[in-house]
Amino acid sequence: MSEALDAVVAAARRHGIVAGVHTPSPERCLQMVERGFRFVTPAADEAVLSAGAADALARLRAGLRP
Repeated sequence: MSEALDAVVAAARRHGIVAGVHTPSPERCLQMVERGFRFVTPAADEAVLSAGAADALARLRAGLRP
């Protein structure tokens, strides 16, 4: 996988285009930027939605307690 990612970045540079990649976390996003990707996402949609829903539910439950 590592070699494939490097090949994508190299091919993008050769053709004058921006290499992009989706990542599951901010930490992995930074690793991909260091590798040469310039269009990156810091989290997957489902992770962001899940974290937001969990936070909303926790706040709701805290507000419902007597």
